[in-house]
Amino acid sequence: MFTKKENLKNILKRYLNDLIFHNMGKVKPMYRDVFGIDFGEIGWLFEAIVCRHHCVHRAGYDKDGKKVTISKQSLETLMVQSSGSRYFCGSLFWASKPKQAANT
Repeated sequence: MFTKKENLKNILKRYLNDLIFHNMGKVKPMYRDVFGIDFGEIGWLFEAIVCRHHCVHRAGYDKDGKKVTISKQSLETLMVQSSGSRYFCGSLFWASKPKQAANT
């Protein structure tokens, strides 16, 4: 226990460095528990991240080799759903600041 306590800073640093921040399944509860920020219902964001992952890392195909299709309507819907992202990003920005800086 004492060995882990002494090495806790390194353990946390390694965990956070290895964390993939677009893995919303892990990140969402972490922001809620640590910063008190609840992202609310963001199932649409989970889906958008998966689609992005297929496009970026699999050349537009899913794990089963099926071509991912993105319609104009789906992009327009995503733009509407993410219109609150200014607040979302602002919340993340202020949550990342030390407490004394956030009050200025």
